[in-house]
Amino acid sequence: MHKIHLEETTTALAREQAAMTAKNTEITSALEDGVLKLDSDLNLELQASQAAVETSVNSVYSKQERNTIKIQQAKQEAARLKTANREAYIDQKRALFAHATAVQNANDAALLVAQQKIAEKNQAIEDNFREGRFIKNQLRTANGPRTEVSDLKTQSCTTDQFFNTKCTDVDYDDAAFAAGARTDAIRTEAAAVDTAIFAERQSNVPR
Repeated sequence: MHKIHLEETTTALAREQAAMTAKNTEITSALEDGVLKLDSDLNLELQASQAAVETSVNSVYSKQERNTIKIQQAKQEAARLKTANREAYIDQKRALFAHATAVQNANDAALLVAQQKIAEKNQAIEDNFREGRFIKNQLRTANGPRTEVSDLKTQSCTTDQFFNTKCTDVDYDDAAFAAGARTDAIRTEAAAVDTAIFAERQSNVPR
């Protein structure tokens, strides 16, 4: 009885051992095919994933390099524009200073010309006044002391048939020298008197 039970147990253990061995072989084969081999599905998937990661990393590095280059180019462009703007500002400032200097020089030259003309006119006026004063002084000196208007006389001359000339003193009309004699009417009248005197003298000169 015990022997039969032992044989059955041994047979059952042998079956279980065979099943375990087969299962172990199956697992080992699946592990080798799916994981351990270089061309296993897991390795192929890992390789594909690694390749994707490397591609992504390379893309990130490339993008970073491009961004770095762009930033550097932007800095260089900003520096160039800053220099160009600075040069343009200096040129504009220099042009404004040059224009202001030219305008100031032109104004100074015009002012100098105007001052010279004014000085020449003032000098001419002063010379005329000086000449007038000199002439008046000469006339005053040459004519002797002043004569009152009431004492002014002229001569009225006549010539007879024998060409004898006789002159008599005649008083001037004092009204011609009254106050206001500087008016145009008085000047005209005085000129007429002078003309008449000159004509009279010319007519009384012996021929």
